[in-house]
Formats: sequence, C-alpha cells, structure tokens
Amino acid sequence: MDRNSVIGIILISIVIGAWVLYQSSVNVRDVTPQQTKRTVERADSLRSAVKPAATAAPLQLEEPASAERTVVIETDLLRVNISSLGGTIRNWKLRKYHPWYGKDSATLVDLVHPGVKELGFSFRTNTGAKVDARALNFTLNAKEDVIRVAKGQTFTLQATATLQGGGQIVRSYTFDGSAYGV
Repeated sequence: MDRNSVIGIILISIVIGAWVLYQSSVNVRDVTPQQTKRTVERADSLRSAVKPAATAAPLQLEEPASAERTVVIETDLLRVNISSLGGTIRNWKLRKYHPWYGKDSATLVDLVHPGVKELGFSFRTNTGAKVDARALNFTLNAKEDVIRVAKGQTFTLQATATLQGGGQIVRSYTFDGSAYGV
C-alpha cells in the first residue's frame, strides 16, 4: 500500500467517525415518564379513532340491477374493457403495439395483467369500516356495450354505486379518440 492510500483511509475514517459522533449528539431521545405517558395516550387516541362505532350500522349497498357488465371503449389507439364490478379496468390493449412473444400479428400489448382489476380502490367510512370498491357493483352509464370514440372526439363513462341512505360513489373515465391517456 502506498502513502496516498494510507492517507485516504485515515481521512475517510476521520470523516465517518466525526459523522457518527455528530449523529449521536443530535439524536437525543427523551425517555422521561412524562414523555412515555404522552406517547401511550397518543397511540390510544389514534387506535380509538380508527375503531368503528359499536352502534353504527354497517355500510349497505343497494342490490345491483344486473350481473357484472363489461363496456368496451375503442379508439384508433387503444381498446379498453371496463367492468361494472368496482368500475375497474379489465384490460387495456394498445392497437399499434405487438408484444415480442406474440405468435401472430393479432396479439396486442395489454397493459393490465390478466385477471387483475386495475384502478381499484378502498377507503374507510366515517365509522371506520373498510370498504373495498373492487367488490361493489357499479352501474355504467353507457347505452351500448361497445363504444367507438373517433379521432378528435371524447367520451366520458361514469360508473355509479348507490348506497342505502342516499350516498353514492361515482367514477368517471374520459377517453379522447386521439390520445392514449384517460
């Protein structure tokens, strides 16, 4: 080992040692009984805020009008299947792209993994109950099962789930005939 290597190792050791000493002096924890009590009280209040109320009624959905429905949106660039189950996307095929593994020219690139419900979501109600929207049956506002959107036109598909008691969840997808995005 030459002289420059030894000097480099010594300088690196000094910098790392100084950094460790600095961090240990800055990061002082307060473990007094008062601080511990405040931490426990804060954790208890957060835990009670997430628990559902004992008397709260569970989230109820109105019965769906029909079984699962799929609406296909077609443009010159893509073909998207949207399911009424969760208002999710079943597949998103790009018309101008073919996968490397495709055995024929009819196979298109699909951005959604088979069997996956993309753009699903879940949330908590004001009572703390968890709702997975992918399990809810939405009503799609499309009159037809296949909708063609021409270049320069737009189409908005709305998916609505109605709750008993008047609440609604509305999802909107707006497609442009000349763009890949939604």
